[in-house]
Amino acid sequence: PVNSFTVVGPSTEGLEDIVPSFFTPNNDSFNDVWMVESSQNITVQNVYIFNRYGKLLKQLPPGQPWDGNSDGRKLPSDTYWYVLEVLNAPRIRGHFLLKR
Repeated sequence: PVNSFTVVGPSTEGLEDIVPSFFTPNNDSFNDVWMVESSQNITVQNVYIFNRYGKLLKQLPPGQPWDGNSDGRKLPSDTYWYVLEVLNAPRIRGHFLLKR
């Protein structure tokens, strides 16, 4: 019988450095876009952004900024969800705040 096992994957250490927890697209030059980039520990391949109901709003490559618009309209202040497809590891899921 197996008493224990270990799951091996990339370290998520530093995830808070590559995934912003909020952004404020108000053209003040501070936190105007939401953007995810790869780090030394995590190689991001795709970024998916969803609304609270699970509707896919945007698919982005790593390093491409998102301005809070979808289909040509400004989305409201709210919590949005993301899924990161990363190299050789399970997807990373989380949320962030868009504040207008």
